Amino acid sequence: MKNNYNHFFFYVLVILFNSNLLSQTSVNVSPANLIVNSASMVSIQILVNNVSNLHSASITMGFDSSVLRYSSISDGAFLQSNSMGYSVVMFKTLYPNSVSPNQVKVDQAILGNASVTGSGLLFTINFTTNHSGQTQISIADFVLLDLNSNVISANSISGSVTVSTNLSPKVFLEGPFNGITMNTTLNSLSYLPLDQPYSKAPWNYSGNESVAAGFFSLHTNIVDWILLELRSGTSAGSIVSKRAAFLLSNGNIVDLDGYSPVSFTGPTAGYYYIVIKHRNHLAVMSSGSLALDIATISYDFTTSQNQAYNSSYLPMKSLGGDKFGLYSGDANADGSVDAIDNNAYWRPNKGKPFDYNQGADFNMDGSIDTLDVDNCWRPNNGRGTQVP
Repeated sequence: MKNNYNHFFFYVLVILFNSNLLSQTSVNVSPANLIVNSASMVSIQILVNNVSNLHSASITMGFDSSVLRYSSISDGAFLQSNSMGYSVVMFKTLYPNSVSPNQVKVDQAILGNASVTGSGLLFTINFTTNHSGQTQISIADFVLLDLNSNVISANSISGSVTVSTNLSPKVFLEGPFNGITMNTTLNSLSYLPLDQPYSKAPWNYSGNESVAAGFFSLHTNIVDWILLELRSGTSAGSIVSKRAAFLLSNGNIVDLDGYSPVSFTGPTAGYYYIVIKHRNHLAVMSSGSLALDIATISYDFTTSQNQAYNSSYLPMKSLGGDKFGLYSGDANADGSVDAIDNNAYWRPNKGKPFDYNQGADFNMDGSIDTLDVDNCWRPNNGRGTQVP
């Protein structure tokens, strides 16, 4: 009996606690977390929730002016909703200056003997994107007052805006290249996985990129999954961001919608090397660092050996017709086409049912056979990636 009483008392406490949270007055940013992938206007709403007898509000918003630039503020409808015909006045103050502020103070008040109760929109603050990066949209300070100038107790909930870095690379894979474009055989045979395949060694990429069932049947021009890196320098220790994306038959690398440039939400605007990795082709890196920011940057590896890092060591294979691509034949993705790829991966799996995660299908035609060795592995035996 005592145990049942304790359980009942605990449930009552939980109900009271949750009810208190639901009824607590708050000032919050909406949306709480916003990702923007282009140069555009960004609108952030400032909401008040569960307030009683609100007459005036003073709220200071903070943000990083290197990422977002203040544009304007528009009044919300909440203070007007029950102001008994009185006007609502709004003032704004920009800090540290009106040219490049990182704080905006907004003062609102009903000009008359009225107050409002409930939840609603106080105001909307509008920004333009300045550079890629992430900024907090913080409620740095706020005061809510009733008709008698008493402070209304409340909490605040800040938010964030991420402006992505956008990239549109182009690359060919030797294996599926047909002289003009790349074959999409793995796609047409329904062999491509819905989840990105680079979570295991040696990539150990923890990203959760995935698509829904039926996606590939609607995007028949996808060749395979690809892994991209952005590096601040040439060494492996300088990786600042990774993304799994899709390679199209024309060589373009696109985001998970199957057509947009690849969006990176981690790095700020700056200079980065681009690294392209594939399951069984040798990785390549751009010959130099590129200035990446909000605007989409294109980079075409296919046009010249000089587009790749360490070009004097022939980091890409000539595919004919002045086209270049990634060497095939690296079954274990260790950066070298060697006897291990043949003896430990191709030989034991020759003629067996196709397994996407088994890298010995060097020409990516959905089967492991002599064509993989004769046309891909044997000509490239001894080649190694030039990516540090």
